[in-house]
Amino acid sequence: MMRIHSRTIHLLILFFSIISYGGISYAASSEYDLKAAFIEKFLHFIKWPAGSTAYEDETGFTICIAGINPFKGSLEQAARLSRFNNNAIQVKQVAEYDKITDCHVLFISSTSDIKLKKILALTKGQPILTISDSPGYAVDGVIINFYPRNKSLGFEINRQAAVAAQITISSRLLKLANIVEPSGDKL
Repeated sequence: MMRIHSRTIHLLILFFSIISYGGISYAASSEYDLKAAFIEKFLHFIKWPAGSTAYEDETGFTICIAGINPFKGSLEQAARLSRFNNNAIQVKQVAEYDKITDCHVLFISSTSDIKLKKILALTKGQPILTISDSPGYAVDGVIINFYPRNKSLGFEINRQAAVAAQITISSRLLKLANIVEPSGDKL
């Protein structure tokens, strides 16, 4: 008899909640469609600090993309179909790094180590949920990083980076993630 691990069951529950949450149907036709759905659902398991603009009605909620936008509209579609704290979610491409601090979530496309260091320096101490899908980025200081796992999608979380950003991640989400520690002098 095949033994199913509780982590696998939790991942299946999260996946099916992503697919059917709130009556929204996502056809995972591509890797980035699935990542967009995950990002939108992560918002329900993240708490920004009191006083953060994430909870202000007039500013809305902003997901930014630094670097090349790999989502081909799927992140924008997921944002249009969802809300955060009863506010519309907008997706913006940031070409100028000084605009990064206006973001609540920042997806960092695969970029050079020099650019990553600059981005992480700008977000340091800011309540910005950083997300990527590049190998080693969570260890380097990104909060959530996607990675391929056994023909599926996994994600790792750098809890120290989240604490430094004053972001609280639900224990339910932490249980589903691979927890990583920063290397050396990171953070």
